[in-house]
Amino acid sequence: MTVTWTSGYSIKEALPFVEWGPKGGHQMLSPAGTLTFGRNSMCARTVGWRDPGYIHTSFLKELWPDALYTYKLGHRLSDGTHIWSKSYSFRASPYPGQDSLQRVVIFRDMGKAEVDGSDEYGNYE
Repeated sequence: MTVTWTSGYSIKEALPFVEWGPKGGHQMLSPAGTLTFGRNSMCARTVGWRDPGYIHTSFLKELWPDALYTYKLGHRLSDGTHIWSKSYSFRASPYPGQDSLQRVVIFRDMGKAEVDGSDEYGNYE
């Protein structure tokens, strides 16, 4: 299971992680990698630029098939305090060959028209 979220915290300010485990069972911590990108990495380098913040990704591994898990996002600040998200849950994939309904979510950047007209090429996507 891959968990990705954004925040305003760089890794100099806070260490991101996910606390997770079987519902009602032992919870463990998985670290998250952090990346961001700057104005020069994008085509919108002047008008319309919006800082993306920091993108964090953690991988929850060795899941038991068809088991229910809970998780929450965390950041450990430099002073040792923690900031937590609300709790979320998911069910792991079924056993290989098990007859079950699989759902997949696919999304993309739907774009956003800017007041300043910086999205002038948006109609050509």
